[in-house]
Amino acid sequence: MRTNKILLATIAAMGALSAPLVQADTATCSTAACAAGPLTVNFSINIPSVMRFSLGATGSNPTVTWSAGTITSANLGSGTDVNSDTVSNGGAGANGTNQVRYALLSNLGGTNVTISATGTGGTLTDGGTNTMPYSEIISTPTAVTGAAVSMPAAGGSTLVGYTSNLINRVGYWNYAFDNTTVYAAGTYTGSITYTATDD
Repeated sequence: MRTNKILLATIAAMGALSAPLVQADTATCSTAACAAGPLTVNFSINIPSVMRFSLGATGSNPTVTWSAGTITSANLGSGTDVNSDTVSNGGAGANGTNQVRYALLSNLGGTNVTISATGTGGTLTDGGTNTMPYSEIISTPTAVTGAAVSMPAAGGSTLVGYTSNLINRVGYWNYAFDNTTVYAAGTYTGSITYTATDD
């Protein structure tokens, strides 16, 4: 009786080992220059939904600076744009003087992605009573991947449309001071927050 149980267990184990071979897609041939196949392998790849928006270097806020002497007594208020001279944390490939790298990626497949801009406090300030509107900060875009994305002015927005349910835009915002108005002497500071929203 014990021998029969061992035999049955052995047969069951052999059947389990051979099962994958029986179920496999198999082709054979037995003559010279014959072809075995075709055989098919099926694939399934899941792509997650994502929208990713970045400005400047990873994990760091960019700072755009017009140092003393960049805007001069001779050109102040002339109407000629003045590029910033220093950008910290501008991102990969940025020139370090007036560029901040932007990257916008989305496969959500909506109509547009809206990039909106909000200026902190409403204006730049010298720390006292003097203010400057954020509209004095302007930018022209340079495209690296896809069409260029314009920087929205503070209080405004920029629409970026989908193509075949995808957006993949990379480039640089090149910052300048509009220089159309004369302001009181001082160093004016502020920040603009940019937000990307799928529509």
